[in-house]
Amino acid sequence: MGLLRAGRMLAAAVACVPLLAAAAPTEHCLVPGTDAEFPASVAGFVRVSAEDYESSAPGGGCSVRYQNSPAVWIDVYVYNPFHQRVGDAPRDEPLLQLFRATAAGISQSWAKNGATVRDLHAAYEWRGAKHMEVMVATASIETKDKNELSTYLQVWPAAGVVWKMRMTVDSKEYDDAKARILAVADALVDLSQGAQP
Repeated sequence: MGLLRAGRMLAAAVACVPLLAAAAPTEHCLVPGTDAEFPASVAGFVRVSAEDYESSAPGGGCSVRYQNSPAVWIDVYVYNPFHQRVGDAPRDEPLLQLFRATAAGISQSWAKNGATVRDLHAAYEWRGAKHMEVMVATASIETKDKNELSTYLQVWPAAGVVWKMRMTVDSKEYDDAKARILAVADALVDLSQGAQP
């Protein structure tokens, strides 16, 4: 009788495991150089998730997703692929090589899915209240289903790590979303410099 009761208790405990897993908190992503989580909102975009890569891949850092509408979201990554403090000059050769590889990766990753990347453009631009120089790449993408997408990538160094902001949206939404995207880009650069968004 005692074994039967213990078996029932074990079965009940096992049945609760999926509920506990579903209730687990989302992963954390701290603003580099601080003990603070990325803010709940940035320039009208709301934080919807975070993912940690550092624990499984040293240097991988973490990411945060911000969403403004069902069709418009931005992923922010902070990481350190060099495994040493990253300098604050975006034109440093290692960082420039990383940016080139990241921009080239746009075409490579979409090509794996049968898409065609057109109008890939990369340049240095100025962002944030202090007009920090960042690296920006934009492109148009035609998916294998003939959908037209636009993508925006921004990379910059701050707080000893690499910051990367990436967004891909339906091209019809891009013109309307562009001002919001650039507002987030400015706010994230300011955040990376210690200013609150």
